[in-house]
Amino acid sequence: MNLYEITQELAAIMAEIEAQEGEITEETAAKLAIANGQLETKAEAYCALIINTKADIEAYKAEIDRLTKRKKAAENLTERLKEAVCNAMTIADMPKLKAGTFALTLRATQAVEVTDETAVPDEYCEYTKKVMKSVIKDHLKAGELVPGCQMVENTSLTIR
Repeated sequence: MNLYEITQELAAIMAEIEAQEGEITEETAAKLAIANGQLETKAEAYCALIINTKADIEAYKAEIDRLTKRKKAAENLTERLKEAVCNAMTIADMPKLKAGTFALTLRATQAVEVTDETAVPDEYCEYTKKVMKSVIKDHLKAGELVPGCQMVENTSLTIR
C-alpha cells in the first residue's frame, strides 16, 4: 500500500470514529493499529530514502565545486595562453599571423577600468533588490505591518 492509500485509510478510520461519536470499537481499533503500523513502515522507508537523497545532494554539491574549480583553472589557462601569444606577436611586431589552420590578428579594443567604485554616480550603477526575510519576520513578530508581507504558519518535518 502506498502512502496516499494509507493516509486515505487513516482518514476513513478517523471519520468512522467521529461518526461513532468518539467510540472506538475493537474492529476500529484493529484497523487503526494496522494502518498505523503500515504508516510507520512506510515512513521509515521514506526517511531512509530522504537520508540517501541528502547524501546524494552533498555529493553533487562537492562535484559541482570540483568542476567549478576545474572550469576556473581552464579559463585562467586560456587567458594566460592568449596573453602569451599576444605579447609574442606584439614584441615581434606581427599584427597578423597565420599559424597552421589558425589566423591570429591583434586589434585595438577599449574597456572601462573603474578605479574607485564609490566615486561612480548612481546613474551608472545597478542594484539588485534583496528581501531580508529575517528582518521582516522580526518586525511582524513585534506587531508591525510590513506592506506585501504576512506571517504564515507552516509545518515542517524533522528527521533524527
